[in-house]
Amino acid sequence: MYLHESSAEQKTTTPVPRWYWAVGVIALIWNLMGCDVLLMELFYQEEMMVDFTDEQKEWSRSFGASVYVLWGISVFAGIAGCINLLRRKKVARVFLDLSFVSIFIQMGYTMVIAGGLKVMGPTGAIMPLIIVLIAVGLIWFVRFAGSKEWLRA
Repeated sequence: MYLHESSAEQKTTTPVPRWYWAVGVIALIWNLMGCDVLLMELFYQEEMMVDFTDEQKEWSRSFGASVYVLWGISVFAGIAGCINLLRRKKVARVFLDLSFVSIFIQMGYTMVIAGGLKVMGPTGAIMPLIIVLIAVGLIWFVRFAGSKEWLRA
C-alpha cells in the first residue's frame, strides 16, 4: 500500500479469483449472443421462422416495437453490465438489474400475456426460462462480488 492510499482504496483492490474472470467472460459472450439473436430477429425474422407453424408465425409477427425495445435494453444493459464486471466496477449492478427487469417484462409479456406458452408449447418455455435464470444468476453474482469487495466505484 502506498502512503497516500486510504484504507477504502486498499479494500477496492482486493484480488479476485480466476473463476471470476471466467464467469465475466462467459456472461459477456452470453449477452453478445443475445444481441446477435435480436439482430437476426429484426433483420431475418422470416428466415428464422422456416420451421414454425402458421400460428407460431402469426404470433411472432404480432409483437410491437416495445417488445424489441425491451429486448434491446436487456441485451445492451447485459453487455454493459458484463463489461463493467470485467472492469470490476460497481455500476455493473445497475446495468445487470436493468437487464433483468427488461427481460422479466419482455418474457412475461411474450410468453404469458401474448400467449407464447400456448402457441409455442411447453418446450417453447425452455429458452425463456434459461434466460431468466441466467439473469438471476448474474444479479446474484454481481452482489456476491460486491460483498467480497471485488468491485470498485
